[in-house]
Amino acid sequence: MPPSWYLHTIIGLRPKMMDDGLQVDVVFLDFAKAFDRVSHDILLQKLCNFGISGTLLNWCKDYLTNREQRVVIAGLSSSWTVIPSGIPQGSLPGPMFFAISVHSMIYPMLLWLVTQLPCMLMTVKHLE
Repeated sequence: MPPSWYLHTIIGLRPKMMDDGLQVDVVFLDFAKAFDRVSHDILLQKLCNFGISGTLLNWCKDYLTNREQRVVIAGLSSSWTVIPSGIPQGSLPGPMFFAISVHSMIYPMLLWLVTQLPCMLMTVKHLE
């Protein structure tokens, strides 16, 4: 069975499990601040690992590095500071950069989940 089948099955069983008083555990991953934490150096290395090189890699490096920001409040400005990490939010390459940066974390979790779902389904069937 494809992984999506297991996911749809678990999502479909959740209301019945809750109605039957069974424990339902859910893991939520909050990536709200994750875009701000991506190291440019690590991301560029991961881009290389994905086979991105040459002109495209240089473009990515130029896009990410030497970015500066400052804060302006009520007309008062802070000094400019270099940003060593983070992906510009709302940018076109942002989602791709983020997906590549979390791939090494997410893939093992998904692999574990897919291997555990058949056992979970058998447990649910056993409890019915």
